[in-house]
Amino acid sequence: MKNLSPAIKAVITAIIMIAASLLYDKWHEQLNPNLQYFIYLIYLVGIVWTLIGISGSFGQLFATAFRHFIVVTIFMVSFTFIFIQFHPELAEQEKAATIRYYQEKGDKTPLEIEDIARKAKKQYALAMVSISIFRYLIIGAAFSAGAAAFLSRRK
Repeated sequence: MKNLSPAIKAVITAIIMIAASLLYDKWHEQLNPNLQYFIYLIYLVGIVWTLIGISGSFGQLFATAFRHFIVVTIFMVSFTFIFIQFHPELAEQEKAATIRYYQEKGDKTPLEIEDIARKAKKQYALAMVSISIFRYLIIGAAFSAGAAAFLSRRK
């Protein structure tokens, strides 16, 4: 496995992240936000795995890690979109949560609440994919910079 390219290591990392998400989804009724931390840990380990055995400056290591996190981001965003398409109940749950929120808040009419909830359901997939893009890019950049800084100082 030492001769694997960073891109192949990124694909393997993404597959492990997706598998962990699917296994959790299969065994649990409700999504747990804490699962995301485990997925991020896999992400970090994948970036470090890509950089281990490579020597160079911070810039060289970051460039390698950058390629890794871009590949992982593409896979994870694609997975997020596909997952949401196969789980339309998530958009329904978002609509119901929106209705509850505005009913408890009490400052909207029932027609306004229904309109807001309908829009929340309609825009759910776009919102989740957008959030996924930014999360994986920002976290990937931070992990890559941290790992590159740490590993470039070792001699």
